Amino acid sequence: MTLALIRTLWGEEEIAEMNPCIVPDCGQPRDSLGNGRYNKRCSRHHKEKYKMMDWDYKQFRKNYCENTDSRLGFKCTTTIIMDAQLTIDHIDPDGGRIDPANLQTLCACCHAVKTRINGDNISKKHRPNAEQKALRWQKFMESLNTNGVEE
Repeated sequence: MTLALIRTLWGEEEIAEMNPCIVPDCGQPRDSLGNGRYNKRCSRHHKEKYKMMDWDYKQFRKNYCENTDSRLGFKCTTTIIMDAQLTIDHIDPDGGRIDPANLQTLCACCHAVKTRINGDNISKKHRPNAEQKALRWQKFMESLNTNGVEE
């Protein structure tokens, strides 16, 4: 473990661990997880390992939520003030391909709703079938209508 004097975001100086990346001949400090623990690799090698370096599909991200056309059954009314609010969604989550026809830009709210209702975030064998998805969407839309949200 190597200790080093670093400058924090607020300009204060503090002593911090500078554990090296486990990749031979790298020499960069390991990436902090933000909770005092460290990855074994530096940020660059961590991204390489988990295939996060070449996220080519981000070039297709628009600067607005595409659900403003009510494609999910309700109209998005989120005010976008920064790019970080926008995400790329795979319309067919099993497609796994970088095809512009399979990608749509959604705000974090719309993306979370779609992912949760469709079960895009769980393994294939546990995902709801088409009938269950339809029921989930129906219940969601009913909850919007009872809360006075316009479609």
